[in-house]
Amino acid sequence: MSLPKPRTSILDAARSMTSRQAYMTELSFQLASNIVDTIPFIGAKRDAKQERAWPRSGIFTDDGVEMAETPQEIFDLCELLAENIQLGQTFDVFQVFHKIARLDRLIDWSGEGLQGGGGSTENSTVH
Repeated sequence: MSLPKPRTSILDAARSMTSRQAYMTELSFQLASNIVDTIPFIGAKRDAKQERAWPRSGIFTDDGVEMAETPQEIFDLCELLAENIQLGQTFDVFQVFHKIARLDRLIDWSGEGLQGGGGSTENSTVH
């Protein structure tokens, strides 16, 4: 006579935990991305239908080359925010400020974008 198999094996429980962790990670990054999208960046969205603030057009490096990709600083800020969200920790203001300060050259400080305009549509050079 054989023993009945448990309804949930250790492997199934591990898979379930892994999928929950992956789900929480995804939700954390979605929320962090939503937060980053509220920053009034210079330039304009490449496509009016895109959900995220990046990629953008009209932003040029000092060499006159248009930035075709999302800058690493955007990913860094999103990662920091998502990590704190996932762990249920409060944000370290100094860490967040440091990450945002690295984005200074990409933010529309004119005031128009700060009032919900979503950033300037004029071409801008990044220093």
